[in-house]
Order: sequence, then C-alpha cells, then structure tokens
Amino acid sequence: MPRSRYYPAALLDRATALKPVARAREAVAAARAAGDDAPHGGLPVPPAKLRVLVSGPSRELFIDETNAGVHAISEVLGDHLRGSVLDFGCGCGRTARHWSGLGLDLHGCDYNPELVDWCRENLPFMTAARNGARPPAPYPPDRFDVVYAISVLTHLTEESQRAWMSEWRRILKPGGCLLFTTHGDSHSHKLGRRELPRYEAGELVVRHPSIEGLNQCVAHHPPAYVRDTLLCGWELARFRPASDYLQDMWLASPS
Repeated sequence: MPRSRYYPAALLDRATALKPVARAREAVAAARAAGDDAPHGGLPVPPAKLRVLVSGPSRELFIDETNAGVHAISEVLGDHLRGSVLDFGCGCGRTARHWSGLGLDLHGCDYNPELVDWCRENLPFMTAARNGARPPAPYPPDRFDVVYAISVLTHLTEESQRAWMSEWRRILKPGGCLLFTTHGDSHSHKLGRRELPRYEAGELVVRHPSIEGLNQCVAHHPPAYVRDTLLCGWELARFRPASDYLQDMWLASPS
C-alpha cells in the first residue's frame, strides 16, 4: 500500500479503537439507512440504529446474513435444535426470529438493554433477558439443551472468552451442546504483518481489545487454538469451516 494511503488508514484504524469514535461511525451509518424497516416474514425488522450493532444498517444485508447464518446453524445442529434453547448474544433477534414456529422453549440474552427491550416488544415467542459483560448469565445451572453464540467470541478478549465458555458449561443440561462461531483461516488475510505470524503459530489474535463487545474489537481464532485451548474439557462434535456463512462454526458438548 502506498504511504499516501497507508498512514491515513493506520490513523483511522487507531481511531476506531476509541469507543466514542466507533459509536459515532455506527450512528452515521444508521442515519443513512433510516426508514428502511418494512416487516419481513411476518415479523418486524429492527430499526437501522439496532441493525448496525449486529451486522450493518442495510435491511437487505440484515436479512441476507441472517438467512446464511440460520442455514448453517440448522445444518450443524440438526436434530439437536429442540427443547430449551438459548440464543446468547441475541442482539435484535436476527437469528431467533427464524425459530418462531418450531415450538422451542426459546430464550435470548444480550448485554445491550436496548436490543433486549426490542426483542421483548417484537418477538413474543422468545423470552429475552439482559446479561452482563462478564458471567454469570441470568440462568440457573443445567437450564438449556442448546446454547448457541453467533459472532460473540469474535468480539471478546481471551479472558472473557474463557469465562463465558465456563459459564455456558454451567447452564447446559447434561448431554447438552454448545454452538459458537469464530474468525478462522478465511479471515487471516485481514491481519497485519505483525499479527499474521502470531496467528499462523496458533496464537489467538485480538484487535482493539480495549473496546471488547463492539464490532470493531475482532478476535481471530486459529483452528488449532480452538481445538487445543478453547475446547479444553469439551468434546468436539462437528466443525463447519466458513463458506456461505463467513465464520467457522463449532459444535461441542462438555466432556
């Protein structure tokens, strides 16, 4: 990259690490897509200011990404998608909205109260609750048959990731399963020249850890790190590498 482009890009990358700057950029993007909130599939579509927090402000992007994610989740979970299910980091229900007719004991939680409130008001088939940035989750032990966390660990520091893996184990029923996603090899080209060697050596790389929980904090998981470290104490049932859905997907049960 020419210096004339490299330095502005580097400055923008550093500025993004500041939470106010990240929030301001989201607000601008949402304002440009305001009013694009027509219902879809018989359910309300969240406003742009909420969509931008979980994918992008575009209504079409929100729906297309949702469809790809739901297809992948259904493929990986298969017959496991039954009973009591927790959508952890449910956002504004972009995945949960697809389970409305399955008769599940469906729950969702998120740390953003505005997203939780929208789910409570618009997705009555799901019981929505607020969780903190760190454990515990607002549920008793052995509560769920399935916990899935889509694009959650991808925006957390290593300490938080390990804490939530332990917490998900606590709230899973015996024989229950956990599905989560990561940025794997298909995202490694986005790493810088100092970060890529660490990733290739099997090290977790977290960009902008000071704003974990926001989209601009991005964790890159080498598959070997997931298998050997993150899934220590878990039994891996299935791995689906990124394809139509742009993140790696992992299904595991406590061992």
